[in-house]
Amino acid sequence: MTPKEEAEELLSRFYVWTSRNTTRENIAHYDAKQCALICVNEMLKPIFMKGKRYDRTLEEILFLQEVKQEIEKL
Repeated sequence: MTPKEEAEELLSRFYVWTSRNTTRENIAHYDAKQCALICVNEMLKPIFMKGKRYDRTLEEILFLQEVKQEIEKL
């Protein structure tokens, strides 16, 4: 899966959840985007914390950063 496809998949998963809680499409899209960004940031978070082992490969880190960039574009 490409970073763009992963970003779209994450956004769509959160969009379904947020759209049930609001009737305004633009708010649901914004909320879904924020949720998807939080999700990716949480996956990256342990990587940047001092004193923790890096449990992801460089390839995985770069992929997640690209996913984050793609989410921001949506």
